[in-house]
Amino acid sequence: MEDKLPPKLLVTFSSKLYKEIKAIDAYNKNNIEALYQWRDYLDGMKRYLSDSTIAWDNMGRYPRFPNGARFIRDFNYNVGYTIKINNNTNLPYVYVFKANLNLEQYGLKVPPIVEENALKIDSIITETINKYLRKHLLLAS
Repeated sequence: MEDKLPPKLLVTFSSKLYKEIKAIDAYNKNNIEALYQWRDYLDGMKRYLSDSTIAWDNMGRYPRFPNGARFIRDFNYNVGYTIKINNNTNLPYVYVFKANLNLEQYGLKVPPIVEENALKIDSIITETINKYLRKHLLLAS
């Protein structure tokens, strides 16, 4: 009997992240080689997360929050995601809500709107994690 690999999961970016990617593409449209390499990086991220063993974190390697969010820092991806169920197919998929896009690594420029959004999101995530830690550290004391 052949060894069968587990099925790959569909990986989607949040609409906000997708819009940022499109804005980055448009803003850097004259830097074709860098965009090509960067897109390869994003495709690699999606391929990695599509592996169901990685996405479901069968080894328990990644931080997981009560709301189901998981965070991976493998291969410099630094991705926040959840696993959702598609209402039409009833199949699970990976929903990426945060990702380090690593623009600097590819020599790409950050569009002004993306830079503003990133600062706001980082602030919100930091505060959420701090609240969670304060609550659980106080409960543990």
